[in-house]
Amino acid sequence: MVTVNYDSNFIEYNGRTVVFENIDARFFNWSGSGFEFSFSGTSAFAELVIGNENEVVPNENDRAYIGVFVDDNPYMTARFPLCKNRETYVLLEGLKCGVHTVKVVKETEMWYGRAGLSKLSCDGEFLPPPEDNGKKIEFIGDSITCGYGNLCSNASPDFVTREESFSNTFAAMSAKMLGCSLSVVAASGNGFFHDYGCSTVNLIPELYEYGEKVFSSHLGLVPQKWDFENDKCSAVVIKLGNNDWQYCCLADLPKEERNEKLTSERRKEFEETAYKFFKRVGELRPETPILFICEDDTALKRECFSAAKRTGFVETLSFPSKREYEGVGANGHYSPCTHARVAKIVAEKLREMI
Repeated sequence: MVTVNYDSNFIEYNGRTVVFENIDARFFNWSGSGFEFSFSGTSAFAELVIGNENEVVPNENDRAYIGVFVDDNPYMTARFPLCKNRETYVLLEGLKCGVHTVKVVKETEMWYGRAGLSKLSCDGEFLPPPEDNGKKIEFIGDSITCGYGNLCSNASPDFVTREESFSNTFAAMSAKMLGCSLSVVAASGNGFFHDYGCSTVNLIPELYEYGEKVFSSHLGLVPQKWDFENDKCSAVVIKLGNNDWQYCCLADLPKEERNEKLTSERRKEFEETAYKFFKRVGELRPETPILFICEDDTALKRECFSAAKRTGFVETLSFPSKREYEGVGANGHYSPCTHARVAKIVAEKLREMI
């Protein structure tokens, strides 16, 4: 058995990943992030961790799930939760002896369950990772982008990570259609201005500036700013705004305090916040095409499109929301059918842009 550490040159990381030397691991907490490697042999294993040695293992509904793809097969060959603080998991075994390429993906989102690679082992020898074509799409979004509840039906009443699969999202599918790798900054309930609970803590515009702010803060460490200079993208896709509606429609106030004037004021504040974030992404991603997308019936579509137009560089795209024959995921979220339809629309638009 041959073993290499997380910092080996035989490993290629995807998405935003952060090294925590005190835990001896490189974490890939964002949806769709992970790593790739090639080896000659029949079996491969990974020592994966969820945090420091005192970290409490999340309950079974909140654990990180890992997906494994082998030899460019579009179908996942393994999917499993991280059930222990530090454990060696089988990524694949019993393959025909030869050269294989393995891609490991975090299928679940940043809020629920963390995942770090400490060591990688195989029964043969590791080979240089596959070459990257240099094309990458960055997706910034909310629960839809994460894949919230896309492995179940609308009858599912509560969020559980076993019903979430990033690899079945419009983001993953559209990137694959374009032959691009991807990077994701997305979190359920999040928005430009306020989250679904009308809070302003850890909103995407703040999280976007860091590699992984939430986990760093949890460990009592100073979060590392993300190195945009060395993380070039072919395009950026932003899907936010649905969760901001709760605050804009005054859901945080008693009914007797709600009025049209205050609603109008909040909608104007929302547009200004969206505009500032669009501008900030443009500053951090100069000369990179930026696309804002939403459903036709998005409550704040007018404000989002106005903010994008004001920048002079953010393009916009809207599309029909869920269709009855596509089915519905948990709590009204996209089913895999809706994700697939939206992926084709987004990929077609991105082809024009890049």
